[in-house]
Amino acid sequence: KVGVILLGTMVFLLVFATELMVMMFSETYRESASVFRVYLLAMPSRIGTLGMVLMALDQGKAILRYSVVMLISNAILNIICIRSLGPVGPAVATVGSVYVFTILLITKASSALDRPFTRVLPWRTLASILAVAAVAAAAAVEVAVGLVEGASQRLRQANPSLRVVLPRHQRWHRPADPKPRRRRHRWCRSPDG
Repeated sequence: KVGVILLGTMVFLLVFATELMVMMFSETYRESASVFRVYLLAMPSRIGTLGMVLMALDQGKAILRYSVVMLISNAILNIICIRSLGPVGPAVATVGSVYVFTILLITKASSALDRPFTRVLPWRTLASILAVAAVAAAAAVEVAVGLVEGASQRLRQANPSLRVVLPRHQRWHRPADPKPRRRRHRWCRSPDG
């Protein structure tokens, strides 16, 4: 049940991260959407509460060791990723170390519960939820693009002076040339000479 909320929210925010940043913080923060998207990739690691399972099985020391491993791997990955990836580097390093921690927890829970790694979490169900969320996000993008394009077209028709402010979207429409030009070939002479 938590997976439905987390994975659905993650996919929605991945798709609309730029718009969300601009809407919440202003145009100045448009570039931060890429960092936000990388951090969103850590959300699936929060689905299982394996730390509490290990605490209930008296495996608190293992959680402490794994936390130290995560801290050290995060520091090392930060040094590497900041140099190679720039501002996105710390986000990549943090997400990578979170997944190292999560894999260690799943492995320990697997051995403590005497279950195979593939049976610790409902992987197929999570993959289905992710697929449905991706399809829903693709549909939402199409609807959003259609709504924005339709609204700007209605505004341009209602007030022609808005054509400067609301240009047609270049991806779907080519702006109409007010005076169509004839294509000249090099062998044609212009009337001017």
